[in-house]
Amino acid sequence: MFAIRKPPIDARTIVRIKDGQGVMEASHKLLTAEQALLDVLSQDAELNGMVTGIYARIPSAAEPPYLGLEAGETLPVHSMPEQGESVTVSLRAVSAGEGLDELNAILEAVERLLSNCTVPIAGYGEGICRHLTSSITHTQENHQMSWTVRLTVSS
Repeated sequence: MFAIRKPPIDARTIVRIKDGQGVMEASHKLLTAEQALLDVLSQDAELNGMVTGIYARIPSAAEPPYLGLEAGETLPVHSMPEQGESVTVSLRAVSAGEGLDELNAILEAVERLLSNCTVPIAGYGEGICRHLTSSITHTQENHQMSWTVRLTVSS
């Protein structure tokens, strides 16, 4: 009998994810950092009371108001005092058309949870969270907010 040996997963391992929108490739470190952000967001009772769901990949049938992750990327960091890898993740919040008050409340909760904080990232120690940008766009049906965060994760 032969045992199948799986290669160890590290920051360079590319993981293929199949979802309803096709196959996506991402580094293990990016996916782990995204999961850490989702854990922080989903454990907050106040934020959970504002949205119908917090998604790793926003389903096409998601009912607003919701919050989900969008595209992320990883880049090496070689500057002092930060060494490691920079993981940039964008979040998208979509309102139920209740005006900007609903979206602003979601934005305030996200900022409270993720601005200038330290997030535990399984297998990589901690990530230092920094808010990069945010913007609000309006459609006829609803308002949408994009909020981008950068985590610096140790090598």
